[in-house]
Amino acid sequence: MYTVYNRYIVPKVIVAFIIEFGLLVALSALVVYISAIPDESGRIEFINLVINSAVVAVVNIMALYFNNVFNVHAFSPRWQLVKQISRAAAISTISLIPVIHILGLNIIIGWALALNVMLLMLTLLSWRIISASLLGINVPDQNILVIGSGEFAKKIGVDIYARKKRGLHLIGFIDHDPLNLGKPMVNPGVIGVYDDIKNIVERENIDKIIVAPEDRRIQLPMDDLLDLKLKGISIEEGETFKERLLGKIPIQQLKPSWMVFSDGFKPSRFKEVVKRISDLLLSVILLVITLPIMILTAIAIKIESRGPVIYSQRRVGALGRIFTIYKFRSMKIDAEDNSGPVWASQNDSRTTKIGGMLRKSRIDELPQLINVFKGEMSFVGPRPERPCFVEDLESDIPYFKLRTYVKPGITGWAQVKYKYGATVEDAIEKLQYDLFYIKNMSMALDIYTVLCTVKVVLARVGAR
Repeated sequence: MYTVYNRYIVPKVIVAFIIEFGLLVALSALVVYISAIPDESGRIEFINLVINSAVVAVVNIMALYFNNVFNVHAFSPRWQLVKQISRAAAISTISLIPVIHILGLNIIIGWALALNVMLLMLTLLSWRIISASLLGINVPDQNILVIGSGEFAKKIGVDIYARKKRGLHLIGFIDHDPLNLGKPMVNPGVIGVYDDIKNIVERENIDKIIVAPEDRRIQLPMDDLLDLKLKGISIEEGETFKERLLGKIPIQQLKPSWMVFSDGFKPSRFKEVVKRISDLLLSVILLVITLPIMILTAIAIKIESRGPVIYSQRRVGALGRIFTIYKFRSMKIDAEDNSGPVWASQNDSRTTKIGGMLRKSRIDELPQLINVFKGEMSFVGPRPERPCFVEDLESDIPYFKLRTYVKPGITGWAQVKYKYGATVEDAIEKLQYDLFYIKNMSMALDIYTVLCTVKVVLARVGAR
């Protein structure tokens, strides 16, 4: 199993996706070729065929992506997959109508749309069924042994079971104490002690050992682990394994030493400059593009309720600096007169009708483009919290202060991976995703986060 930006990837799934992308390009080319309108001499220009095919392929791929079809769980032939592909095919077809007209593609529209729907559904459904069987997508290809029998080790076992599609198969746990033999964990339980580790690895064909003891003071079988590593067995700390499997860094047993000695958490001046230039250019472009939307939004807010259109609030930025964040007002002007500062809740009664729509569509966040332009925020980063909340959270949650070592963002890894947070428990969960982002910051991760954000906005999840 390999990693990309510190996330596990399953090689056979990547192979399946590469073949699938090839099929989508070929399918799009076939649709364009059959529905193409020849010139006066009866020929079809090759360059036009290539351009038109690329446009149709991009529309198809984007429709499939935003409908979660490019997901390892979607390889299992099931009714949910049929619904996802059908919805994506419908969206792709509807999207192609204006695209064909705007770009002036030289094809017969009705014929192209009908072919696209039929071939897209037939090809994808057939390939997913074939690939699941031919490549063994749903067959585990890595046997896992966990060292430890405490709560941390158990959580790792639960995470493995919840993600069987990643090709992982949990064989069992081992512990230092013989009295724990047979202790139930997550089925399987404790199957041996430290002295048995080499026999278990050989007998069960173990590929990876996860080191997750509850008490770090107990001596691990280091000689055996070194010997096994030199024989090709992968050995990882529990924190590293969970980071790569879940895209977050667990803080329950996290030691500062792990962060100091692990890869990542390395700010780069070059990356900061590139990120700032990108933020500056994109904020200017988006401010111009979204200006009509913002004007209409301001009018709608003013018509519905009295009070200012723009809501400003103090937030904690990079290195703990306080700045003023801007949003379209989505709540009544006296929202916190009685309650004081509180997190928004599900179906919050303080939200106006227009405000509810703005929050679901994320339009209320558009004024934050000004914060990005000013350099107080970035497009991607941990969401900025209010100073009153930060004081409490820093005292209750270890490592919470690390969020302020980077600029806050309009969107972030935690926002696309976790629901809207309204409790301390939610803040802990989101911090774990924020730490992953800070550790693995890159332009590629930013782009992926933005794409995920678009998908989240279209699905209308997370907002309150």
